[in-house]
Amino acid sequence: MSSKSNSAIRLGAALGAFIVCISCAWDAGFTVDDKVSFLLEKSTRTSELAADAPARLIESRDYILRAMSFDPQDSDVKNALAAIESSIVARKRSEHYTAKTLIARKTYLDAAIRLNNARALRFPDKPEDTTDKSVTASLDSIRPMLQKEIDAQLKSAEKKLAAKDISAAYDMYRRVLRADPGNATAQQKMAQREDQRNAEAAKLADSGRKEYDRGNFDGALRLLKQSYAIKKDIATADLISRISTVQMNRKYSAEAENYRAKGNYLDALRMYRRCKTNDPQNIAYDTQLQALTRNLMPSLDGWLAGGIAKYNESDFESAIELFEKVVMVDDTFKDTRSYLDRSRQKLEAALKAAQ
Repeated sequence: MSSKSNSAIRLGAALGAFIVCISCAWDAGFTVDDKVSFLLEKSTRTSELAADAPARLIESRDYILRAMSFDPQDSDVKNALAAIESSIVARKRSEHYTAKTLIARKTYLDAAIRLNNARALRFPDKPEDTTDKSVTASLDSIRPMLQKEIDAQLKSAEKKLAAKDISAAYDMYRRVLRADPGNATAQQKMAQREDQRNAEAAKLADSGRKEYDRGNFDGALRLLKQSYAIKKDIATADLISRISTVQMNRKYSAEAENYRAKGNYLDALRMYRRCKTNDPQNIAYDTQLQALTRNLMPSLDGWLAGGIAKYNESDFESAIELFEKVVMVDDTFKDTRSYLDRSRQKLEAALKAAQ
């Protein structure tokens, strides 16, 4: 699993917990500025999802209104509200215009989808505007023709199901629901499909956990990723992350042992430190780190003396390199940390003077 996808899954799993923490602590320590900043950021992130879901713009506006409830005079909040309302009006008009074009072409299912997009952009706290009323009238005017297209779409979906073309069938049911959100047939089919997908995801996740218990991490990861692609389950994401950590630490451990075999104890120590960071509870890494530290202790006095000599010669880069070796092994060894800090300060001053 790539580091990017692993990070994305970890982030997804953590984000839910983060939002819960935000909710719990909302009144227990956040300043007004904190709350306003958080809500404006949430509004921005939500509006970025509006390309395929216009109603997200209304949700984005709701976050801004919440921010305004904390600080009604904040100029950033006022500007954000004006901008999002302008975007909502423009998007609503655009959806309505496209719908009218589709009606003229007698493409009623697509027209209804656009009209429902426009309906979702009504301001819930304001009276209907001219566009809202026109959208309602347009929907009413096409209902008989729309129903014929919906019936045809449902029949086509049934044929796709019979032909085992599951994905195409449920794409059709989704389109029907976008055109007619209350359609009982499409709702029932989508609910059945959701149950099937949940069962499929659970079966894959269970198989993945069994492979994990057997020590087959590659097989477990493959099955768990398939499960997660169907259903974004936090427990599955957590297990994927754990397996990825195990695989990563196997790689680091192998590199560490390769360094150790060559007598390069410092780089071996560095690799096992990475393992320990990834898996802090694994005491086996403590054993390896302690052994490598014992191997390196006799070198510390020499590295420290060499670093001081380089420092006195104003060769601060070499001094830093030697002091960093000491600190990596023992951060408290004979005040090496203070030598390292002074060397960095001297190097920075020398570089500035050279400019």
